[in-house]
Amino acid sequence: MASPLSRKTINNKSAAVCGVIRLMMNKEDDLISTWIEYHSHNNDSDFWAFEQLEEFVQSEPEKAWECIIKIMDMSSSDSVLGNLSAGPLEDLLFYHGSKFIDRVETLTRQNPKFTKLIKGVWASEMQKNIKEKIVTLQERYANIV
Repeated sequence: MASPLSRKTINNKSAAVCGVIRLMMNKEDDLISTWIEYHSHNNDSDFWAFEQLEEFVQSEPEKAWECIIKIMDMSSSDSVLGNLSAGPLEDLLFYHGSKFIDRVETLTRQNPKFTKLIKGVWASEMQKNIKEKIVTLQERYANIV
């Protein structure tokens, strides 16, 4: 049977882990809201969010994907969504297209807002098979507004 002291230590460690998880979630939420703010008002003090999301695209593509989807869900601004298409989404597909193309195809069929995003991606410099899939999606959903 564990002593009261060891239970307290375990509870403190559990609380610390929960605190770290909350802090990480708050940082991600802060990044997303600041990225939207930067592309809404071009405030130089918010540029860090642009840089951080670009860093995620390079080094943590899954995290970048999650942020892209959350930004899409949170914003209705054409300017913000246009920057999301031509920036992080396009870069993610350029660097990690083979990992994400199935999700992109599925989400394009299922979500009109994502369909609009994919139409703003320039695929000209992407790997041939990814470029072909993106262009096919853009042509298939060209009339979706």
